[in-house]
Amino acid sequence: CDLKPEWNKTKVTGCVCVVLFLVGLCYTTPGGQAILTLVDHFGGTFVIFILALSEVVAVSWIYGLPRFIRDIKFMINITLGIYWKFCLMGFIPVCLSSILIYVIYKNDPITYQGLDFPPMAIYAGWSLAGVALLQIPLWALWECYKCGGIIKALRPNSEWGPSDKSMRDQWHHQSLELTRL
Repeated sequence: CDLKPEWNKTKVTGCVCVVLFLVGLCYTTPGGQAILTLVDHFGGTFVIFILALSEVVAVSWIYGLPRFIRDIKFMINITLGIYWKFCLMGFIPVCLSSILIYVIYKNDPITYQGLDFPPMAIYAGWSLAGVALLQIPLWALWECYKCGGIIKALRPNSEWGPSDKSMRDQWHHQSLELTRL
């Protein structure tokens, strides 16, 4: 509804609730716990680590830690200390990568109540993981296409920053002051 203000927020919320309720009904069936185990294994293990690792790398290394720290200072008037800089630049990416490698290495066959899942269920799980993981490269390619190249896609565009005009002007002014230093 934020992108489409003309849509009725109540109707959109109602539709989303009904659809997700219907999706959630599969977990209440006799095989629901097995489905939950499958979804948890393929959607809640290495997928989360890859998405979190991608996010911390994007914020710290691509957007840039100095910009990120400046933005936090502007938004909540707190300057991040050396601890947060260390964590965002190195500790978190190394830990997430290590855990991801361990999860992939230790990838035991998935079972439910002592029984192995059938191959079709494993394929469905990998499909779920694939759909989740494909979001990163597909949206990255889309953004590169929209912006006219990877370099332009990695730079903040003219719409980047606070939406309020007075706050945006103040943010731009602060950004210019910091770049002069």
